Amino acid sequence: MSEILAEQSTIDPEEMRDAARRLLADRVNRRAPYAEPPRDESETLFAAMSEQGWALLTAPEETGGLGQSFAALAPIYEEMGKVMSPVALFPSLASLELLTLESASPAARALAEKVACGDAQVAVAIVRPDTLSVEGECLNGMLLALPADIGSDHLLLLVDGAEAAAWLIEFSAPGVLITRPEMWDRSRPVIDIKLEDVDAIRALSEEISAAIERVRGHLELALTWDSLGGARQSLDETVAYMMSRQQFGRPIGSFQALKHRAADHKLSIDVATALAREATDAFAKGAQDAAVRASQARLLADESYHAMAEDAVQLHGGIGFTWEHDCHLFLKRALLNEMLYDSPEARRDRLAPTLFKRMRR
Repeated sequence: MSEILAEQSTIDPEEMRDAARRLLADRVNRRAPYAEPPRDESETLFAAMSEQGWALLTAPEETGGLGQSFAALAPIYEEMGKVMSPVALFPSLASLELLTLESASPAARALAEKVACGDAQVAVAIVRPDTLSVEGECLNGMLLALPADIGSDHLLLLVDGAEAAAWLIEFSAPGVLITRPEMWDRSRPVIDIKLEDVDAIRALSEEISAAIERVRGHLELALTWDSLGGARQSLDETVAYMMSRQQFGRPIGSFQALKHRAADHKLSIDVATALAREATDAFAKGAQDAAVRASQARLLADESYHAMAEDAVQLHGGIGFTWEHDCHLFLKRALLNEMLYDSPEARRDRLAPTLFKRMRR
């Protein structure tokens, strides 16, 4: 990571990267979710992450956390993307951006302490007002394809709009129906949640819009670094294959057309990484436009990952199309990363008014 990120954290981000790389290398098998029957290794992996104190990193010191900035988490998210971690982790850690606020409700702050200790996991949904029917504190609605780890037991439901609201819902509450749809990407579980006359708890009653932007920024940056990690790993494995696969007595990586394609992908990933570092710095400093920068960084990172993973299939030749090769695993993860929480088109529509205002200045 750059010096910019190191300045924002008393814990060296590169030390966090090394620790994350060692833990994930020992515990993640990217093929496990695709085995017959699928093997779920997420519970033991989450326990190991909790032992390492990852959930404590950005939690405030008054809740027993380490009070670090997002800069300490960025390399962890990137390493998780490289191995296609089956544990998302980022919804729970993003929820702490709201749950640990001084103005948060007692129930929210109590949940924050559990999350920081690894005793609870939280799914996060950010929705428009027309997605839900709200009568007092009774909610009805349908939420689709939310990233949620196997051990998730709470939902932080954020309504973004003129009448912003933040709700806490226990998965075990009456009227909560959870289904786990079959996805083309099995590396990260998602859930659908149906709410039928569910009694919710208000998590926050003031400055809700600012808190939602903070949560959104964390989610966007987490997925940004996940995509960059996956894109870089896909590139490294593709280049390694191109240097070992020979044709006409030469490595195919020496052919100009293929060499230039790999170089183009490296440049795209490097540019996206530079933007991600700037957005991470802005978020760590609490900049007013941090969420906007995070969304911009995610758009570029997701595009780079998609393009790299798609081209990797072709650059591996016939073997890249087979079930035995991992190329398609990266591509599936890249496609899902693009669609989590909202589509690229929806993110561009959300960002457009802000960018137009900047252009008029």
